[in-house]
Amino acid sequence: MKKSLHINRLAVAGMMSCLILLGSGCQKFLDTQRQGGYDADNYPYPGGSGPYDQFIFGAYNDLRSFNVHSQSYIVATSIRSDDADKGSTPADGGANAISMDNFPVLPSNGFCNALWLGYYGMINKCNQTIKEVNTNTLIVATDAVKQQTIGEARFLRGYSYFMLVRLFGSVPLIDSLFTNPAAQNNVAQSTAAQIYAFIEADLAFAAQNLPRTWDVRFAGRATSGAANGLLAKVYLTQKKWPQAMATAQLVMNSGQYNLSTPYDRIFREDGENSSESVFEVQATATAAIPTANGVQYAQIQGVRGAGAWDLGWGWNTPSVQLEAAYETGDPRRVRTILYTSTATQTFSSIYGEALPLG
Repeated sequence: MKKSLHINRLAVAGMMSCLILLGSGCQKFLDTQRQGGYDADNYPYPGGSGPYDQFIFGAYNDLRSFNVHSQSYIVATSIRSDDADKGSTPADGGANAISMDNFPVLPSNGFCNALWLGYYGMINKCNQTIKEVNTNTLIVATDAVKQQTIGEARFLRGYSYFMLVRLFGSVPLIDSLFTNPAAQNNVAQSTAAQIYAFIEADLAFAAQNLPRTWDVRFAGRATSGAANGLLAKVYLTQKKWPQAMATAQLVMNSGQYNLSTPYDRIFREDGENSSESVFEVQATATAAIPTANGVQYAQIQGVRGAGAWDLGWGWNTPSVQLEAAYETGDPRRVRTILYTSTATQTFSSIYGEALPLG
């Protein structure tokens, strides 16, 4: 303390001397650079990351949550279609799965509740991120970084509402945090048209403020191409054909994407985040983090069996309608549908493993 106090006294004395001798050529010795300002040399978040990652990463993490992209998502988007059946054993999943597969779906269906909670949970984290950007005065960032972060939040929020409006129709529109969280439970429904207009605004903003690409360390973060791609799908869903075509052309003409990845590799590990991919949910297991960054999307659809074939739940099996949709000799069929046999033989999968059939 004494040494510190001594230094401060010297600084004050020097300032007084400078003021007294201002007209006699006292040299400047104080650094007047604005405190808290970043430049290219001292910016602490290289490669596109930023001080708001601590908030937006929570929303990205929800993309891997069980209620967003796992069991309920697969049932609602694939099993209910003509392309897939529930699979597994007839009773697996109970009444919730059976009614989802066969229609109609009761309001008490647990999968409906899971999807509702999952997507509104992600929306809440997006709104939290936007609030932090707009109100947190302890964080110093450029306007470009702020707009980019809001763009990421609005992309994920737009995606969440796109899922909700297609699943439920009219839903409550919540675009900010509530001082009283309980009040959020009493928000009136907005019409589907109002929800779609909100989604369009979110994605248009994201497309204008997100980068074309990210540093390889940040694979999976939303880009302008991802925002325009999703926006084109939103227009298609509403049958807004001219807007859909114009927005899709922005993606096609961006120079960021192409269809050169072979079909037999696009869904393998070496096809992840390829030039054909506009946006992917990142779910990678490592020795250090074996499960926390994972998603059960693949496990639920893995082959149900024993031994070498104990690969998952056996849900979302291809339907006969899907098989019939392929023309004779179409090589994509055998890269899409896995066939089994009762004969004793060895099947070499596209991943290179030798698996016994039986």
